[in-house]
Amino acid sequence: MSTLKNGAWVLVADGEKALFLENITDGEDPYLKVR
Repeated sequence: MSTLKNGAWVLVADGEKALFLENITDGEDPYLKVR
């Protein structure tokens, strides 16, 4: 399983919409905030 470091960005997208999420905690318990 991969982990997300603090400050990592995640892109979730389909053909019409996109969300940019930022991990604001550590990789053990990620918290993704919409940016």
